[in-house]
Formats: sequence, structure tokens, C-alpha cells
Amino acid sequence: MKSLVFPHTLSFAQLLHKLNDYYRVRRIQPWQGKRVLLDTFDGRLFRHGHILIKTGFDYTLVPYKKAGLGQGLVCRTRKLVLRVRDLPWCTLKKKIAPWVEPRALLPQAEWRERRSGIVLFNRKQQVVGQGVAIESVRNKERFLLIMINGEKGFSADLRALIKEMKAWGGEQVQRNPWLLFLERLRIALTEYRPKRIVRLQPQWPAYQALTLLLAFQIKILLQNERGLRHDWDAEFLHDFRVAIRRARSILSLFKKNLPAKKLNSLRRDFRLLSEATNPLRDLDVQLLRRTLYHKLLPASLHPGLEKLLKAIARERQKEYLRFVRVLNGAAYQRIKKQWLLSLEQDKSEWASRPAGRLPTKQAVARLIGKKFGQLQKMKKEDWQNADDEALHRMRIEAKKLRYLLEFFSSLFPQPAMAPLLEQLRRVQDHLGHLNDLAVQQTKLLDHLQKKSPLLRHPQTIAAIGALVAVLHQEQEQWKNMLAATMEPFFAAPHKKAYRKLFQDALAR
Repeated sequence: MKSLVFPHTLSFAQLLHKLNDYYRVRRIQPWQGKRVLLDTFDGRLFRHGHILIKTGFDYTLVPYKKAGLGQGLVCRTRKLVLRVRDLPWCTLKKKIAPWVEPRALLPQAEWRERRSGIVLFNRKQQVVGQGVAIESVRNKERFLLIMINGEKGFSADLRALIKEMKAWGGEQVQRNPWLLFLERLRIALTEYRPKRIVRLQPQWPAYQALTLLLAFQIKILLQNERGLRHDWDAEFLHDFRVAIRRARSILSLFKKNLPAKKLNSLRRDFRLLSEATNPLRDLDVQLLRRTLYHKLLPASLHPGLEKLLKAIARERQKEYLRFVRVLNGAAYQRIKKQWLLSLEQDKSEWASRPAGRLPTKQAVARLIGKKFGQLQKMKKEDWQNADDEALHRMRIEAKKLRYLLEFFSSLFPQPAMAPLLEQLRRVQDHLGHLNDLAVQQTKLLDHLQKKSPLLRHPQTIAAIGALVAVLHQEQEQWKNMLAATMEPFFAAPHKKAYRKLFQDALAR
């Protein structure tokens, strides 16, 4: 199969007319209409090597890494599809669910398309080749593609035709046409990267690196705002909260390097915004665990569980409306407009403190050494016999160290940084899971204090009690496994790796 792409100056009709001058062209199953490309906000399908296209009531999943356009998997439904669960059961649904959940499938681009199968006949009425011609138009961009196969015994004719089509401006495609299609129609599916490493320079003054990192986190907030306001899926709030936490960590860790007046005002605004997200996120987490809760409880308790989830969904809707008012409030509007502008324009004010003019690498190496040293002061019994609150505080300190390593990883050799980050992630993930289990139990028990008839129903009370018991048992199991996660972090080789990397940085 040979593929050629033509310049936007050549139209679908002109291409077929030119082909007709060379061979007699029979069109097969011509079609034209609107097509919509769907993906999650963070491009999960694209990152898994696939593109999902909606045409009428048909949803088609095609791989873009394989040669050709591919046939793909098709699922048909008249329902409005926002999430994977809205699709009827089909192979497509089964394939994409692990990649996509819990994100919504959102329109990323739409275009008008014309396509037609073509059969080419020579003067003797012999079939020389067969293929397909496709024209896609989006805004002012045009993508015109022809894919053609020569029949056996007519390879010379096909070579001659390709040479002629190149004279019309055709360019033979060596890579997958779908990637070229996205490029030509200016469809970007990988622009949102909340964990992107911000490239910093070691000799930059600290304030310059910090204002750049803060501006990046504020931009992540703004990117998630539209999805939050439309309530498309719970991950918009999650990423919004992560950006707030990261910004607050920067402000907390580097308070000596930034101007006190601006620092205190910005910290106050971020704290108010963070506190406003907590109730909504807690309710989201409980609803996201619907499938898990069903697996944890016997079928006899599922009616009570459904009543519980229904009550949570109602409460969540009220909390969501309260949160939208917070987005319209003064604190977020200042972060959105005033602070981002200040970070980008008021350089002299952010550079007003002497500590802010320290070389970035030097300031960071000192702080990492200090934070790591604080964690290393803990004794085995400090975390072995710790209560939930103490483990939560330890998790926060571990998270601050992890953020430091992630924010400034571009300043240090990656082969040395990677194992330190991986070990810290394991520690934080374990402590984070313990904290999640503790919070779930508290939030479930809180529902017993509410007046909703659904929550006062005996079946609901039984389901809550059973869930708390199961979660408590899992929490105890994870506490018993904590030593296996923590001991490598406190081991001598791990301490040596930190000293070598960050003390060497200070020495230089």
C-alpha cells in the first residue's frame, strides 16, 4: 500500500479529476460527514497508541503506531457518551477502560471529511490498482490523502502513477498517516503535562527558579478550571489540588528566599483555596471507590451500599455548587490574575531578599540536605508504633522532600537522582495509602451523624459498619508491612547516596 499526501491547494474533486485524466476511476461507497476525535483531557488514549473517532453513532478505535489507517474496533450506540461506562459492552470498551478510567472522553477536535474507495482501470478495462481517497478539512487546514495498492502484474503502472502524483505536489508518506493527519490539522493531544520537568539553570538566582516554578503551578490551575466548572470528571479537581499543594510546598520550603509581604499574601490565598477543595475531594474519592466497595462487601449488603452512594452523590452535588462559588471568589481571582502577572513582571520585588539571589543549585542542595536530615532523625519506634496522625505528619514531610527532588531534578545527574526518587515514592505511596484508609473510615463514620433518610436506613448503617471493619483490617495489614518499606530509606547506603550527591553540589 502506497500513501501520498497532497498540499492544501489541491482539493478532493481536483485530485479525482486528475486521476480520471490518467485512468478511468470508479468510485466505491463515497461518504462525507462530520467526525469528532475523542480523548481524555490528558491524552490517555493517545499515550497508549490509539485514537478514538466518533462518526454519527459509531465509535472507532484505531492504532496510530501501525502502518496504514487500520480498521480499528467499532462500538455503536445512540447514547451520549461522556465516560467509558456510557458505552454498551463491546471489545472497544473492554480495551480502553483500564487506560481511561476515571477520566471523561472529551471532544478534542472535529472536522468535515470526504472519502471514497477508488478502482483504477486502464484503456483495456483492466484493474490497475485500488485504494481510498480521503479529504479532511478543519478550520482553514486541509488534509488530502490517497492510499493505493497496485494489482499483480501492474507494478510498473503503479510506479508511473506515483511519479505523476508527485508532480501534482504529492508527498509519499513513510510514517503512519494518522500522525501526519494530526500534524496537518494542528490537533495536539499531548499539550497538558502537569508533571513536566521545568528546566532550570544551576547559576540562576533562587528567586528566578522559584517564580518560574510557581507560575507553572498556577498555569496548571488555570488549565483545569474549565473542566472543574463543567464538572467533567474528578481528575480535574485532583490535578487542581496537586498544583495547589506543590505551590504551597514551594512557598513553605523557600520562605527565606522570597519577599515576606508577597509570600504571606500568596500563602493565605492558596490555603483558603486548598481548604475549600477538601470536602469535595473526600466525596469524590468515596464515589470513585464504588466498584471497590462492592467487591469488599457481600451481595447482601449491596442495597445498603447503594443507598449510601446515592446519599453521597446528593451531598457531592451541593458541595460542588459551593466550590464553584469559591472559584468565583476573591482568593482564586487574585491567584488567577494578580499573582501570575506579578510573578512574570515584578522581578525586582521577588528578588528583594538576599537569600533569593543565592544560586539555585546551592540553595536547593542545602534545603534537600536539611529535609533529609530531619527525616533521618526518626528512630524505628517513631514510625513502627506511630498513630494515624503521626504517620500523616511523616507523609507530609516525605512529600516535601519528594517535591524538592522533582522540582529541581534537572539540576542534578539523572542516574543518581532516579533511585532516590523511586525510594521516596515507595515511602510516600505506602504512607499515603495508610492515610487514605484512615480518612475513609473517618468519613464513612461521619455519615452516621447526618440526618438524610438514606443514611439513617438500617441497610445503610450495616453497610457503613462493614466497610469500616474491612478498611480497618486492611489498614492494620499495611501497618505490618510498613517496616519493609521504611527500612531501605533509613539504610546506610541510602544516606551515603544523599550525602554524596548533595554535599558534592554544595562543595562545587
